[in-house]
Amino acid sequence: MHGALIVLFFLAFAASHATIIVSLGMRQPRLRGLWAFLLPPLAPYFAWSSLMPRRTLAWLVSLLLYALAVASA
Repeated sequence: MHGALIVLFFLAFAASHATIIVSLGMRQPRLRGLWAFLLPPLAPYFAWSSLMPRRTLAWLVSLLLYALAVASA
């Protein structure tokens, strides 16, 4: 059961991260998308400053749930 939750939360995190990267790549300055890809902790910062609070929250919550699932396994 823990293994399935770990995979689920990791996939949610990866999907939210990919969504932020693509969204940043479509906005100016486009270099932020590349930086968010290369340095993942920059993704929520850039998303928040680009007025994407829901995507930022999804990124943070999915990362927190993933970390809790890994810690409890």
